Amino acid sequence: MKLKKLTALCLSALLGTATLYSLSSVSDFNSTVSAAEVLVGDANGDGKVTALDAAFIARKLAEQNGASIPLNADYTGDKKVTASDAAAIAFRLANNYNITKMFEMTNAERAKKGIAPLKFDEGLTAAAMVRARESSSSFSHTRPNKRSFYTVLDDFNLTWMSAAENIAAGNAAAGGSSPQMAMDLWKNSAGHYEKMIDDEYTKIGIGCIYIPNSTYGYYWVQLFSN
Repeated sequence: MKLKKLTALCLSALLGTATLYSLSSVSDFNSTVSAAEVLVGDANGDGKVTALDAAFIARKLAEQNGASIPLNADYTGDKKVTASDAAAIAFRLANNYNITKMFEMTNAERAKKGIAPLKFDEGLTAAAMVRARESSSSFSHTRPNKRSFYTVLDDFNLTWMSAAENIAAGNAAAGGSSPQMAMDLWKNSAGHYEKMIDDEYTKIGIGCIYIPNSTYGYYWVQLFSN
């Protein structure tokens, strides 16, 4: 793994007594990963990720036939397929509106600058969902296991040359459940906005999660790669 450059920006604030938000950005690692990519989460092999994939995993596990489940069904990045992967796929699909909205807003910002749109990537989204959950316990580009954010891409055997991450969080009073909150924070921060409109990146994955009783509540992640 070759370190190309690292830029980090972190901001957190308490607004009044009930509004809390935070955001952070980091980018630009090089990787020599060359494993062939498959569609992460596509357990039944139909070329897309739907509720049928979660059901397929659950059924095969119930039949004690887990060996017949392809490894690309691993949606948690732990190198195995369990009921947790079915739950992760279902959770990702439940958040599809917010994920899609964030994807559209990100490409709208790129269009304003005449920059080609990013391609939505399911593997990066699986990785971003993992990072969203991780950021609830460690709001940092260092993962709870003390590794840097970009190692999550390798957990999913994704092929990439450079990568960047934006993270943001906010409680309900800050509008944390809305993708607009995270987008506004990133747009108003030069370092974060730079990542969104960087023409070096061609793909994006988006993660969002709500963790009750956590520091911020709602957590958002953008993962970029090429």
